Amino acid sequence: MKVKVLLCNCKGLCDSFKDTDVNTLPFQVESELDVEYAVVHPQLCGQGGNTVLAEVLGQPVLTRTSSSGPAPRTFRRSGSRRH
Repeated sequence: MKVKVLLCNCKGLCDSFKDTDVNTLPFQVESELDVEYAVVHPQLCGQGGNTVLAEVLGQPVLTRTSSSGPAPRTFRRSGSRRH
C-alpha cells in the first residue's frame, strides 16, 4: 500500500502551524515515516487543493489517505466557502 501525506497550512492562519517550518516539514515526514511522498498545500479546501485531492484520490493504486481540517475558527478565517 502506498501512503501519501497531504498537509494543509490553512494559508498560514492556523495557530497550530505558527511554530512549524512548512518548508522543511515534508522532508521531515518523508525522512521519519515510510511514505511515498509528503506535500504541503496552502489551502486544500480551495479550488487548487480540491484538484490536488481529486487527482491523488482518483489514482487506481491502493492508497491510504488521511485528511483533517482546521479548527472551525481558523476555517472561517481562511475565507473558504465550504461548510
